[in-house]
Amino acid sequence: MKIRTGFVSNSSSSSFVITSNRRLTKRMLIETFGVPKRHPLRQMVGGMIDTIFSLAKPVKESEDWEYFEDDYRESLLKKGKFVYVGSFSDEGNGGETIESLLCWTNLNVKGKDFSIEHKSGY
Repeated sequence: MKIRTGFVSNSSSSSFVITSNRRLTKRMLIETFGVPKRHPLRQMVGGMIDTIFSLAKPVKESEDWEYFEDDYRESLLKKGKFVYVGSFSDEGNGGETIESLLCWTNLNVKGKDFSIEHKSGY
């Protein structure tokens, strides 16, 4: 029998996929969320955008890609879109509250040229 004496984490994480007709930019995310510059939530949404952009990696560079079903992965790549994958953790990086919020938020956005598909936390 093993006894754990150190810190035990009960953290969760969730994965997301971004597909687009062109390379991902912060401008695309800003346009997607559409929060005016003078809106009271602009700073929080800006933090969300920075977090998503920093965690989204092209498929070839992402370890998170393996967590998605083979059929799903193949269907995205066949469409000829730019595909980015990432994950959020409720531990965050040093207590990042925005990443924790994103981990548990239903962040699904569908558009003609751009989409974010967020898989629920686990």
